[in-house]
Amino acid sequence: MLKLLIAAILGGALMFAWGGVAHMKTPLGHAGLSMMSEHVDAAVVAQMKASIHEPGMYHFPAMDGEWETATEAQKAAWEAKATSGPEGVLIYKPVGEGMATFNSHLIIEGIYDAVCALIMGVVLLHVPASVGYLRRVGIATLFGIYGALDIEASYRNWYGFPAEYFRAQVIIAAVGALVAGLVVAAICKPKA
Repeated sequence: MLKLLIAAILGGALMFAWGGVAHMKTPLGHAGLSMMSEHVDAAVVAQMKASIHEPGMYHFPAMDGEWETATEAQKAAWEAKATSGPEGVLIYKPVGEGMATFNSHLIIEGIYDAVCALIMGVVLLHVPASVGYLRRVGIATLFGIYGALDIEASYRNWYGFPAEYFRAQVIIAAVGALVAGLVVAAICKPKA
């Protein structure tokens, strides 16, 4: 149990460090993200402040009611709005946090990374040591690829997240799992 905890902490720390490097020192951290011009930003933000008062994730164009209970006429009206544009997803906070919560976000990110390394360790404890260190690291790396494809591919497919964003997230997740896996695979070896 102690070696699993050590692997989780060390593997999570490496994953966290790689995430910091990827987001602050490489183009991966901003891939696919565009900024609005100041003129557009001012108009859009003013309209959002006047119209949206609750935080949330909003899909547009709007539809009266839910898709499952909508009439054919409501679905047709939505389809016409969607195909004439715009269509998208908005993650919205009526009042932003700025940098005030940056440190707490870092702590939460570190905890998530440690939990991921813990799960990786639990699985690798069930992979025979005879498989070999590098193959066990390969198995660990697949965790990152699997997670990124499962989540980010859906975001790309359903919500139109940019291809550049998708590729960057897969790379960040795969390398994060690889660096964590280097430590976790070395520590979490089942007894022969």
